[in-house]
Amino acid sequence: MFKSDFYYCIGSTHHFCQDFAVSGNGYAIVSDGCSSAKSTEIGAMLIAKAAEQYLNRANIVDLTITAADVYRKTSGF
Repeated sequence: MFKSDFYYCIGSTHHFCQDFAVSGNGYAIVSDGCSSAKSTEIGAMLIAKAAEQYLNRANIVDLTITAADVYRKTSGF
């Protein structure tokens, strides 16, 4: 088991942080928001939380997955 901490820094051209991170038993997930999209901070959080739920349900640790993998697994496509 490891412990983690996160530091978020708002970019000089942004009004709020558009990134999100979460960690658990054997994994860390970092989601970088796309500054050109609307509500990107919400999307960054949703994709990270979906990945976390997927890893917890599948009981998978130390696995690298992409946002597309998470979308396919959580949306039924």
